[in-house]
Amino acid sequence: MAHTSNGFTLAITASLATTPSFFYSDKVAGRVGIPSGSSITTLTFYDSADGVTFVLATDAATAGVLTVEAGKSYKIPYELVGAGLLKIVGNAAGDIYLNLKA
Repeated sequence: MAHTSNGFTLAITASLATTPSFFYSDKVAGRVGIPSGSSITTLTFYDSADGVTFVLATDAATAGVLTVEAGKSYKIPYELVGAGLLKIVGNAAGDIYLNLKA
């Protein structure tokens, strides 16, 4: 993870097994940015209480999947507040930008 002045960059993959996790348990909100030129068009959120077993993080609105476009940023679904660890899996590998608010 590379940190910037406003957050950090996370290299995600299209596989739950190889996408890194990050702590979200002490956060109340966050945004995820998709860099210009990225081929990522969907993000699927998974959460874990123990850091070992990750399950699809669903709510009535998104079913755990967020449709995204390159060059835009999106709020992390509010329903994920309180999740221990998160993984964000893309439909393609690439970098995303995260800004998290404690």
